Amino acid sequence: RLSDINCALGLSQLKKINKFLKNRRKIANLYKLKLKKYNQFITFPKYKNKDKCSANHLLVVKINFEKLLKNKEDFFLYMKKNKIICQFHYIPIFNFNIFKKKKIYNKLIGANEYSKQCLSLPLFYNLKEDEINYIVKKIINFFENYNRIN
Repeated sequence: RLSDINCALGLSQLKKINKFLKNRRKIANLYKLKLKKYNQFITFPKYKNKDKCSANHLLVVKINFEKLLKNKEDFFLYMKKNKIICQFHYIPIFNFNIFKKKKIYNKLIGANEYSKQCLSLPLFYNLKEDEINYIVKKIINFFENYNRIN
């Protein structure tokens, strides 16, 4: 149950929902635009129906680490070293101990592969364009130079 204060806060936030969604969409589109040239390495979600699109609570992308000859952990460490925090997504449910006994992994083909490639880029309402530029610069550096450096 919510308190009256929490309900009032929620209602006041709902009045601003279109503004929030518009800003998050703008941020996601900036990432897409700035990384468009690197679509052989990074894939953004696509929505077939314009009425059904993401609220961009998270910006989950797929990175082809195989082409980069690196892995997700390399990327996370590189980004962390540059003071950028990404998020891991999604650990297949059959990798949790409680499910290992049930041996359902053969029914979920592709889940491990997806898990090795997908992650969330930073996206929050106050994210500024110069911060996006910094993040994008580091991602591009990883794509273009990381194999030569290490």
